[in-house]
Amino acid sequence: MIVEVIKELSKFGEIVPGSKKEKVLIEKIKEILEHGSDEIRVYPTRVLSWEEREVKLDCEAEAVALPYSGSGEGKLKVVKIKSLFEIPRAYLNAVNEGAEIVGFTLNDGTRRRFVVKYGTLLQYFGSEPPVPAVFLKEEPKGECYGYVRAEAREGMGYTVEATRNGKSDEYVIVSAHHDHFMTGEHDDLAGVALLRFINSEKRTVKLISFTAEEMGCFYDTLSWGCGARSYVDNLKNYPYFMIDIDFPDKTSVLFVSPGLENVTTLTKLNVELRPQAYTNSYAFLRKGIPTITLSPLEERPYYHSDIDIVCFLYTSPSPR
Repeated sequence: MIVEVIKELSKFGEIVPGSKKEKVLIEKIKEILEHGSDEIRVYPTRVLSWEEREVKLDCEAEAVALPYSGSGEGKLKVVKIKSLFEIPRAYLNAVNEGAEIVGFTLNDGTRRRFVVKYGTLLQYFGSEPPVPAVFLKEEPKGECYGYVRAEAREGMGYTVEATRNGKSDEYVIVSAHHDHFMTGEHDDLAGVALLRFINSEKRTVKLISFTAEEMGCFYDTLSWGCGARSYVDNLKNYPYFMIDIDFPDKTSVLFVSPGLENVTTLTKLNVELRPQAYTNSYAFLRKGIPTITLSPLEERPYYHSDIDIVCFLYTSPSPR
């Protein structure tokens, strides 16, 4: 049943905050969450949207643009990486060395996306990346010249909130995010699909599918979670705690913030007694709200790629 819901959501393809496809997808999410819910609300959020229009290379290589690349052309500087998390610092280094276009690759035949940043990292500010960046399926042989056409623009993303009333006014939040790079079935359409099956007789539950988790944060070098940040900044009453289903996977663990340690006695999942800052949870942690995050301990081999496909729940594909 859950896999069928994931596949329904996956039909809409890659979802960038503020895009036309996001508007269509949230109608499907509302439909999925309506059954068993007492109220559905949609919250608009200002985001920086982005679109790849064209990538051309004059060598035998395939590439996709990385947000927030602008348009440009020139000689491709290839940077081989072992993890997508190397990209922010490697991009800054390449720009400082005079690169005209920066091409990253894991040499594993996958297409991937990751936000490139320009400025001091992990800050709520930043600047537009000055040169285009792409992700290459494989390292090209010899020199390569590239042409990138892409555009960033201000747009409106949408967060969906479904309320299921309990016996108490005290409420908890269970969240996921519907924006995703490439196929995005584990990260995080599986999380969105799981929201449908969550309920509590004791407490009121707010089920939230956030916009702008992966991107949308106006060149901030702390580039994730601005949909959740906008939502929590406008809360009048804070939840008792929040649970973020960020990346359901067979290796996922529960990251538990201080104050919720008793979770270890209530679950068979592995528990890390520390918060997870690299998800929507961080927006709530900043406000002192306890959080539980379901996410892998380590970077998965299909992270942000075109092979992030759920075969059946918690079973993952291997890179080509």
